[in-house]
Amino acid sequence: IVQCLSGIVDRDEASWPVWIKVLISWGGELCGSKFRDNLRVFSAIGALSFAEIAFYDQSAHIYRNRLMEEPVELISCQGNISSRGEKPFVHAHVSLAGRDYRVYGGHLVRGSVFAAEVHLRDLGKAHLVRMPDFATGLHLWADEP
Repeated sequence: IVQCLSGIVDRDEASWPVWIKVLISWGGELCGSKFRDNLRVFSAIGALSFAEIAFYDQSAHIYRNRLMEEPVELISCQGNISSRGEKPFVHAHVSLAGRDYRVYGGHLVRGSVFAAEVHLRDLGKAHLVRMPDFATGLHLWADEP
């Protein structure tokens, strides 16, 4: 599925735009299966009116955020949608360029999509869920218990 979309994206599920909700439901409820049964990957290009990205500090086990308040090009966005507990979890990495042509990258925390072309692929049934990994401090994929 390829869509041209716009809206606000945020890690807070309540504020996810329609396009994130479409990404989650596509191949899930629409095909008669529960979300947990399928793994989805997506990519996107486009432009954001603003963005907040994060870098994971491996020593401190915390995310360090950077707010980009000016419009940026969404050079690349790669991500996946899997389960974390009983809820869907969107994990997205981005490369963004400003008008000075510098490129910044990291985890997409939130942003306002000016325009985006999104490609979604449903990989079918996968028994991967996000579980706490104490060595890294992250929730990483594991076989479903």
